[in-house]
Amino acid sequence: MVKDNNSIDGFVRRPRSNGAPGGDDAIGGLSRRGSTGAIGQPKKPRRGRRIHVAGAGHSDNVGISRLTPPDELAASRQSRSIGESMDDLVDNADGPGQGPFLSPPEPTGSGRSGILRRRGGASKPGKKPRSRRRRIIKWTILIILLIGLAIGGFLLYRAYVEGSKVFGGNILSVLTEAPLKKDANGRTNILIFGTAEDDEGGTHDGKNLTDSLMVLSVSQDKKDAYMVSIPRDLWVKYNQTCSVGTEGKINAVYLCASGDGQDQKAGAAALQSKITEVTGLEVQYYAHVNFSVVVGAVDAVGGVDVTVETDDPRGILDRNFDWKCNYKCYYVKYAKGQRAHMDGEHALAFSRARNAQGGYGLGNGNFDRERNQQKVIVALREKAMSVGTLTDIGKVMNLMKAMGDNLRTNLEAGEARSLLKLTGEIGADKIQSISLVDEKEPVLTTGTMYGQSIVRPINGVYSYSGIKAKIRKAMSTGGSDSAISKEQAKVMVFNASGRSGAASAVAQELEENGITNNGLGNVTLRGTSKYSVYKLSGTRNLPATEEFLKKTYGVSEIELAPNAVATRVAAGTDFIVVVHR
Repeated sequence: MVKDNNSIDGFVRRPRSNGAPGGDDAIGGLSRRGSTGAIGQPKKPRRGRRIHVAGAGHSDNVGISRLTPPDELAASRQSRSIGESMDDLVDNADGPGQGPFLSPPEPTGSGRSGILRRRGGASKPGKKPRSRRRRIIKWTILIILLIGLAIGGFLLYRAYVEGSKVFGGNILSVLTEAPLKKDANGRTNILIFGTAEDDEGGTHDGKNLTDSLMVLSVSQDKKDAYMVSIPRDLWVKYNQTCSVGTEGKINAVYLCASGDGQDQKAGAAALQSKITEVTGLEVQYYAHVNFSVVVGAVDAVGGVDVTVETDDPRGILDRNFDWKCNYKCYYVKYAKGQRAHMDGEHALAFSRARNAQGGYGLGNGNFDRERNQQKVIVALREKAMSVGTLTDIGKVMNLMKAMGDNLRTNLEAGEARSLLKLTGEIGADKIQSISLVDEKEPVLTTGTMYGQSIVRPINGVYSYSGIKAKIRKAMSTGGSDSAISKEQAKVMVFNASGRSGAASAVAQELEENGITNNGLGNVTLRGTSKYSVYKLSGTRNLPATEEFLKKTYGVSEIELAPNAVATRVAAGTDFIVVVHR
C-alpha cells in the first residue's frame, strides 16, 4: 500500500475545519478509510475493548487494543527490529505488507470501513497464530550457534597456544600442508629421542642422557614406515671434547653438544648428524620428548593396548618400579601373550623395564626395552588416529597439552600437518620394525671398552657398514618378511673387468635387496655381456632370488657355473655373479 504524507499505516489524517473537534468518523484527527479510500459511514461499532486517544474528546469501541501515536510507534518498531528479524527466520507466516503492531485494514464488504487489528488478534481463516513453541525453538537455535562458535574459538586458541610451543615457523601455516623434506630414496627420516629432565624434579645426574633413541622413516609414495632403535650403549666418537671425553656411548652425544641441556637445538643437531653417520639415513627432523610426553599422551587418549612378548613362559616381571605402589604390588607384571591395557604411568614403566633390579622375562636387557618402546609408540599412534579419539574434544585438548608442554621439534607447523596426514594414510600392516640384534642376522654385539660394558658393531668398533646395509636391505625389499629375504640366498661376486671396486659395488647392491654377499674374488673370464649369472649343481630352489638376479643383471637364463669359477667359490654359495666390464 502506498502511503501519502497525511497517512500513518492506513489511517488518513482528516483536517478539522475551524478547529472543530472530529465527528463520529474521526478519532483524534484520523478517519477510517475503507478499501476504496472513501470515508466510511457510521456503523454500529464492533465489540471490542475500549480505547482512549489522547487529544480526542470522546471514546469509541473498535477492534484494537490501543492506537499508538506516530512518534511512539516509530520508537517501538525500532526496539523490536532484532526480534522481528529473528521471527522472519523461523516463521514467515505473516505475509507481506503486515507490520509488527497494526495490520492494514482489510476490505469488509459494501461500504463498511476497515477494521484495525492488533497482531496476534483475530486472523484470517486457516491462519495459525504465532506460538510460544516457535519462539523457544528460535532462541534455542541461536544459543546452540553461539555455544558452537565459543567452543570452536576456544579450540583454535588452545591449538595456537600449544602449537606455538612446539612447532617452528608461523603456527597459522598449520592450516595448509607443506611438503616434507626427503632423502635421495624419497624417504623422510625423523629422529625421536628422549631425556629424563622431568624425572625426580630434574635434579638427578644424567637427566640429559638420551636413553631412548629411535629413527622413524616414512615414505609418502609407498605409504610405509620403518622404526629402527639405536642402542644407547653403542660406542661412538664425539665430534668435540666434553666432560665425558672424546668418545663414549651414543647417549651422551646430546649432553655433550647441548652443554648439558643448555642449548637444546645444538644438541639435537649433533645427535641428528651422529645418527646419520651410524645408520646411513639422512635425518631431516627430530622430536625431543621427556617422560611427561609418554604419560600425558597415553592418558590423553584413554590408555593404550599392548601385546606382551617374551621368551619366558612366565611372562614379564620387573621390580624396579614397585616403589610407585609402596612395594605393595608388582608394578610391571604381565603374562606372556597378554593384551595389556596400560595408562600413562604403566606404559612408561613398561617402556623402561629391563630387569635391572631383578625380575624375569627381559633377558636381553636394553634390547628388550627398545622393542617394548616401539610397541608403545605403535599402540599410541593407533589410539590417537582412531575415530573415538579424534571426535572427543576432551581427549584432543589433553593430547595437545601433553605435546605442547613436553615436545620439542624442528618440524614447522605446515610440515607437521603433512606428517599427520601421512601417518593416517599408513596402515598398521605397513609399519615394520628393523632389529639390529635379531638372531638370524645380527649386526651388533656386546663388548667392553675402557672397562665399560658397551654395544658395538660385529664388524668392529666404529664400523657401521653392516648396520647401513641391513637398514637399506630391509627398506628396499619390504622388510624381513619379503620373499627374497626369506630365501636367505648367498651370492659370490667375481670381478673380470679389471676395474677396481666393480665386484664390491655389485655385492652392496645384493645386500641392499636382501641377498647375502658370500665373498668377493677376481677371475679371468670373457663374456659377451656386462654380467654373467651362474648357479651350482647343488643350488637350492630359490625362485624369488633367481628372478631378481635375471631381471637385475639382464640374463634370460641362469646356467651352471664353468669350472673357472665353480672351483673357487666359498662353501654355501648358491649363485655367482661375474662382472665382465
